Amino acid sequence: LAVVSFALAFHGAAAGLQLGQLRQPLLLYAMPTPASAAAVNLAVSGMGALAAAVGHARGGRIVWRVFGLLGAFSLAGGLLGAWLLLRTDLFWARLLIGGFLTYTAWAMLRSARQGLT
Repeated sequence: LAVVSFALAFHGAAAGLQLGQLRQPLLLYAMPTPASAAAVNLAVSGMGALAAAVGHARGGRIVWRVFGLLGAFSLAGGLLGAWLLLRTDLFWARLLIGGFLTYTAWAMLRSARQGLT
């Protein structure tokens, strides 16, 4: 799991991607609860995003008002999602996360076939 996760993170970072959708199913399988899998996935993605943001901040390519607005709503959504996930039965939490990952994979494939990537 660590080797696959590292390979995804390394290649994703080289292309400017987080690849959390590919890492999440592996973590759901390996971790004891969906909440712990989501937390690890967010931590890995967050560290990659932070590393990329440092270079952009030094280059003056961040609009801080937009960054703050997006960050505030992302934080609120993350806290609400974590609160709901901790109050959901394990079976339904895994089913919901798996369904969402399947839907996003389907949508990405559909847009790639239409040339919208």
